Amino acid sequence: MKKVGLVSVRNYNYGSILQAYALQQELFAAGIDNELIYYKKRNVVKQALRIFNLPLLMAKTKDVWRVLEGKTNPKLKPIISGRNRAFSNFLKDNFVFTPCLSGRKQLVDYTKKFDAFILGSDQVWNPMLLGGDYYTLTWVDSHRPKVTYASSFGVSEIPASQVKKTKEYLSRFNMISVREKQGAEIVEKLTGKKAEVCCDPTVLTDRKRWDELSGDCPFVSEKYIFCYFIGNNPSQREFAKKLAQKTGCKILAVKHIDEYIKSDDDFGDIDYLEVGPKEFVNFIRYATYVCTDSFHGTIFSIMYNKNFFTFKRFSDSQKSSMNSRVKNILSIVGLSNRLFENSITPEVALAYQVDWSDVNKRLNDFRKSSREYFERAIKCLKGAQE
Repeated sequence: MKKVGLVSVRNYNYGSILQAYALQQELFAAGIDNELIYYKKRNVVKQALRIFNLPLLMAKTKDVWRVLEGKTNPKLKPIISGRNRAFSNFLKDNFVFTPCLSGRKQLVDYTKKFDAFILGSDQVWNPMLLGGDYYTLTWVDSHRPKVTYASSFGVSEIPASQVKKTKEYLSRFNMISVREKQGAEIVEKLTGKKAEVCCDPTVLTDRKRWDELSGDCPFVSEKYIFCYFIGNNPSQREFAKKLAQKTGCKILAVKHIDEYIKSDDDFGDIDYLEVGPKEFVNFIRYATYVCTDSFHGTIFSIMYNKNFFTFKRFSDSQKSSMNSRVKNILSIVGLSNRLFENSITPEVALAYQVDWSDVNKRLNDFRKSSREYFERAIKCLKGAQE
């Protein structure tokens, strides 16, 4: 039996890596031999043209500044190097990759061994990535089955300049599922196809997997508030500080995620340097409270029934806002009131009550319907292998 090619995100981001890990493990559990494709772009012209993609350029600029700060800032250097080491070890121990495929020719040649492909989750279809032309799977022969599982656009609307190309690559997939209802609306509007809304792979997989991964003991013995803020919103850090004063908990923060944020230098009470995906899950599992502006920070807080506070990372008026994905999952589980504005106080936020029995039922129902789609997708992949 030949292998299936898994196309997913593999950068050093907690949510991205954990969803890719969950999806690969679910494929193995379903009897699908697969490899996560390890691809590096080499097309200099295409990469140069991407400088005209302003959102991508801004993101890359943040990355560059973070690397520079990581080499020169004595406070940041151990955080970045420790995190990179933890991620590298996690990937080495927990994934099955293809060899590193450098450039489009190596990608096409090596992946001829695969009978079918599955495109994983996270923001693989974010408009800022379209220029890379990788998650579109246009490099795969049209006759080989291509399915998606809970792929995300990350936005509510596709830029007018990308509508034609987005319609073309979407039309080549045999089965499509997306992570948010806004994504289903985009697919239907552009192609006329019905896309199913499925839960993120981190929810699809059984929680026992996360218990085993994170371990039976907390890595931090004190009562703490786990803070996982990606955006540069100082008021959210102030909320956490006030919550710590009110509750007597320490603050355990993972800092400088997507960019160097100066105000994070002195934020938090507990320093834990080598924070990889395993530690991330452990921190949420054993936290007393969780403060986050992250989709996956929210997801794991829900799965572990944590007293959590999710904040908007973006203004709703921003065209590049990614608030929709957080709003979507909170709406599905009946927790829309857990998405807070920056002006909220701990006193008001703590007054919100959660009926976890209802939340867990809703989440399990969502998982069940997603599992039904996943099993149909597996049949499609296995059919290609026979």
